[in-house]
Amino acid sequence: MPATASAAERAWTLAAQIADLHGLYVIPSDLAAAMWEVLADEPAVRLLGLTTARDGRPAHGFAIAWDRPDTGAHQVFVLHVSTTTGQLIGTETITVTDPALDVTEPTVTGFEVWLSTGMVDTIGTPGP
Repeated sequence: MPATASAAERAWTLAAQIADLHGLYVIPSDLAAAMWEVLADEPAVRLLGLTTARDGRPAHGFAIAWDRPDTGAHQVFVLHVSTTTGQLIGTETITVTDPALDVTEPTVTGFEVWLSTGMVDTIGTPGP
């Protein structure tokens, strides 16, 4: 990331990387906690308080708003963190405005939900 990146761009990129890691791996609790500590130090991250993930589970919501200079879009990236495990359980991308997509009011333009994660004894065995 360029040294000239805005606080919002830096926070968005960090949050997206955290989401990507959760989508690829089972993240141990201590590593997840360390990720949340790093994200909490970003001034562009906002605590939304208690929210509900797309599958109905309660979550702590964290949001990063970014006016994207490359497209003229204004978007918000939301992370849903489980209130019981501290794990990321979902994300949402909300496009507030985007001239290229003709979006003029807040619209969910993407989301992910992790319904279950867990370790297995050997590859190919079902999880819990």
